[in-house]
Amino acid sequence: MSTPELIASAEQQRAQAAELERALATVTGTATSADGLVEATVTARGRLVGLRLHPNSVRLGPTLGEEIVRAAQAAAEQANQRAYNVMAPVLGDELTAAIEAVAGPAPERERAAEVVPVSTAFPDAATHSAEADDEDDVFTFDASTLRSDR
Repeated sequence: MSTPELIASAEQQRAQAAELERALATVTGTATSADGLVEATVTARGRLVGLRLHPNSVRLGPTLGEEIVRAAQAAAEQANQRAYNVMAPVLGDELTAAIEAVAGPAPERERAAEVVPVSTAFPDAATHSAEADDEDDVFTFDASTLRSDR
């Protein structure tokens, strides 16, 4: 690369970094409690910027604080995921993966891991039925059954 090309590339990266910083500054997440009495809004940096309490929320008594914390945590997870969604297209897969290695995985990636536990993601071959194995055996499949002239 020539010097002018390096300078142009550096300027483009600086502009992308500035745009990314501006975009991340506007990212928020909002979550509402299951009963709809508490709503929290949190920035991607984890700052609580909004809290709405329904007038009936006072009836929760001592559990009101717990509901506020739960809503704020859910809002923070949403903001975190949105931040990853903003960063990933700009930074690319490798850099985004490096950030996840340091900061922890994106919330949706964690949820997906919870939905499909590693122990069931690749079941042991012994758990398959012999009948299913016969149907799926690629070595005994008769390709002539796919012919359209039959």
